[in-house]
Amino acid sequence: MSNSVCWTTLLHVLCMLGGEEMVRLAIAKYGPGNSYPTDAALLYDHYRYTPLWRAAEAGSVGVLKLLIEAGADPAERIEGNPISALGIAIQKGHTAATEYLIDAGAAVTPSSNVQPFFTPLVQIVRAGNLHLLNRLLDVGGAPDEDALHSALLLASDSTNNVAIARRLLEAGARL
Repeated sequence: MSNSVCWTTLLHVLCMLGGEEMVRLAIAKYGPGNSYPTDAALLYDHYRYTPLWRAAEAGSVGVLKLLIEAGADPAERIEGNPISALGIAIQKGHTAATEYLIDAGAAVTPSSNVQPFFTPLVQIVRAGNLHLLNRLLDVGGAPDEDALHSALLLASDSTNNVAIARRLLEAGARL
């Protein structure tokens, strides 16, 4: 097994487990220049997820912080995966990890190639998390009136959350 395969497997597993000290040691021992990998051979596991995505999935703020300090881009998009690190943190209900990624610069508005179902705004509305909705709207996470309208329809239809619907209307969603 090559060093890069060992590195990839080790770092991804440690990020999933949320072991801050072990992630720090792995980056120091195997990381290119003691930093976050940028080479695709080192960055993706066999499912094409990055260590940052795996740490967000686990909800480990400490590991997310280590990875970003080592050079991981909180706004990274994985080609072929519609769910960003921010999106998976939202989906898994990891409020602290979601807030950390927003503060660290995660992309809160989707790029044009992201399906509307996978935008941070829609994911937060689906989760029914008013606190995160407020945080997202505070940093510009509602790109336009259409996005707000779609989120409002989702809130009224699937979550039946009056507070979420009210907040979306306050933010400019049309009826």
